[in-house]
Amino acid sequence: MNMERRNSPVRILAEPAYLAAFKGCGLGDRVVVEPDPDHPEDMLALVAKVKGQTIGYIPSESWLVDAVHLDDKTVNAKIVAIEGDENGTASVLLKASVASYGRWAKYWHATY
Repeated sequence: MNMERRNSPVRILAEPAYLAAFKGCGLGDRVVVEPDPDHPEDMLALVAKVKGQTIGYIPSESWLVDAVHLDDKTVNAKIVAIEGDENGTASVLLKASVASYGRWAKYWHATY
């Protein structure tokens, strides 16, 4: 994976369905990024959640999609910016990194 892409911030746009949870976001909030295999349109979709509430989805062209699905990585992310414009469009900017162990490691550690 290209290191430049790996360090690129990830933007999530506010979608009407998740606006209430989105408005509850704050700078520095931890964001859980995990696969959503039940997504009706994209079997590789990655959902982003803050405090257990869905705030949106990681864009399908993001480097995080490959990191999770191809490299079997776990994502650590936090909100570093909250932005809006005069047209009512809002977004959050995530700083994300990936852990060197797979996303299933937490289940292995809990079992053994």
